[in-house]
Amino acid sequence: MIKPKVSVIIPIYNAENTLEKCLDSIINQTLSDIEIILVDDGSTDKSLEIIQKYEQQDSRIKLIHQKNNGASAARNAGLKIAEGEYISFVDSDDWIDKKMYEELIEQANAYNSPNAIRTHHYSVTKTGTFTTIAFSYLNKENKKAVLTDNLKEIMKTSFHSSCYGLWKKSLLDKYNLFFAKDIHNGSDILFTWQALIYSKEILLVFKPYYYYNLATPFSLTRAINNKFLDLIKVFKCQKDFIIEQNIYKEFEHTYQTRTCSYFNMVFKRSLVLRGLRLHRYPELKEFLEKMHEISKDWNADKMDFENLLEKQKFLAIQENNFIKYLIKTWALDIKIKALWLYVLFPQ
Repeated sequence: MIKPKVSVIIPIYNAENTLEKCLDSIINQTLSDIEIILVDDGSTDKSLEIIQKYEQQDSRIKLIHQKNNGASAARNAGLKIAEGEYISFVDSDDWIDKKMYEELIEQANAYNSPNAIRTHHYSVTKTGTFTTIAFSYLNKENKKAVLTDNLKEIMKTSFHSSCYGLWKKSLLDKYNLFFAKDIHNGSDILFTWQALIYSKEILLVFKPYYYYNLATPFSLTRAINNKFLDLIKVFKCQKDFIIEQNIYKEFEHTYQTRTCSYFNMVFKRSLVLRGLRLHRYPELKEFLEKMHEISKDWNADKMDFENLLEKQKFLAIQENNFIKYLIKTWALDIKIKALWLYVLFPQ
């Protein structure tokens, strides 16, 4: 039996409002040689009903139904039965360009089937506005794709999600690479970090294919809950991994830059989604304190910040000054609330 070119793994939990758009973008791919693995993670809405409808219409669909165990367990279940040459992860509230797999496989063939392929992506707001999120890597010759082994540079800004591109199945099998089941918030970061380092070389494709949907913030992969400490665990696991691989000195500042960047992104997203409410003050403050413990000895002058504000945020973290972190770098409404918090909880 000929193996499919791509195995598409989609973890699904209560995604009835977005699932059909996601599945339509996959079953209508111009590359037909794919298998579609749908993992229902114990949905309680109409998701399973939608899945079963599509399963009857398309023989390429394989359905896994399991009790609610989270995104990591769902992706792992898909990986265990995947037979494709490459693996693609798509979240059930997102969608992809119909030519994504055809064009990425063409590029893979042109570059001798690399272990990892990374692409630009779109960020989609509630109003439907698309913003292209691109690599910081300089494409001097304006090529469609570039194969590079400059992992340190790429990984400072390479997107944290496993969804933006393809992974060689043989690579994941070789290193027995799965998503950490005991990490509920951030296992994607750790998986991507490990997979990119194992890959040695990365094929960068300078085109967006993946539509990252910001309009569903409380879905399976967008939820910002009380699992902040899971992210601290992820940051520590990333460090442990490069120590185990005997590349800590080589990747030290890459690790620090990437960790700081993700911390700021998660903190900002939490504020955007839930605001700075009084009862959340201890939770957010503890998150910053844990980040301070990790980063207090880092040398800010050796890290590659995107701009001065990012460096100011980091210096506030190193000072373990929560109010300063908010006041110096966030929007006016957050600064005003931070001042009130300072009155209520002086540091």
